[in-house]
This record gives sequence, C-alpha cells and structure tokens, in this order.
Amino acid sequence: MADSTGTFFPYGPLGLAASRPFNRCEAPKEPLAAEHYFGPSRFHLMKRIVTAVLGGLLAFSAVYGLAASLNLTSDSLGAGTATVAACQAAALNATYTSTYSAAAPGYTVGTVTVTGLAATCYSKPYKITLSGAASVSLGEATGTTPSSGTSFAATFAPALSAASVTGVSVVISG
Repeated sequence: MADSTGTFFPYGPLGLAASRPFNRCEAPKEPLAAEHYFGPSRFHLMKRIVTAVLGGLLAFSAVYGLAASLNLTSDSLGAGTATVAACQAAALNATYTSTYSAAAPGYTVGTVTVTGLAATCYSKPYKITLSGAASVSLGEATGTTPSSGTSFAATFAPALSAASVTGVSVVISG
C-alpha cells in the first residue's frame, strides 16, 4: 500500500500483505470476503469446528431421544429382615467324629452328629457348616432333621482335614 507521497508499504489493511500496490485511479472494489481477512486456514478451521459441534449435538439428540423411548418393566424386588423364633429353646450340641486317613495324611472329619433335638424341630431342613481360619467355610452338609429322636448325623464328602476345622455352625430352618 502507498501513502500520499507514493511510498509503497508492503502491508495492506489489517496488516495483511498486499497482493498489489495501491492505485488511487482504480475504482473501489467490492468488499473483501471474510476468507481474505482471516486466511483460508482460519476460515475452514472455524467451519469444521461449527460442523463438528452441530454434528455432535445432532448425534446426542438422536441417542437421547431413542433412550427415552425404551420401555422397561420389572418384577418387584424387596428386601427386609425379620426376627424369627428358634424351633427350640434348648441348645444343640454338635460333635464330630474324626478318623485317621493315610491318604490325607492325618485325621479327617467326615461326620457331624447333632444332639439335643426337640420335637418342635422335627422334619425341618438343616445346614451344617464346618469353618476354618478367619471363619472361611471348609464344607457344608444339608438335609432334613428326623421325624423322631433327639439326634441326627450329617456326612461330609469328601472328608475335611480335622486340623483345619476351627468352628461348626448349625442352621435349622422352616
């Protein structure tokens, strides 16, 4: 661009490089496009960003609309606790029979005998759990209490190492 003295300046409006020297005799040109001022890379970059944002909004709207139209039904689910009375007031006694096993090697527990059963606990399901260190279950036996008598026996298969057993739990339900 040139000043009033005719000196040529290499930069045109907004500090952009002039494509040709300024000539006062020429008729004014149409206003320059935004691409001229911002440069082609800025203009296209802005166009890409706007297109990406609009595309993202469109995709989000479509997914949200489809998710809102899903129908889901479910059976009811509930949880609760209740105190239940024991089938007998007296304590049960559990003893286990140990036998020597050369295959183990050592003593194993294969049978637990529960004594002190009252008539109110007859014909009810039971579960006996033998536990080890940190109350970890070593094995479980299930069955039904007898319809008469004061004792019943539960068999563990395979037999458990007697040295590992540190506790016994008996549950009679029903």
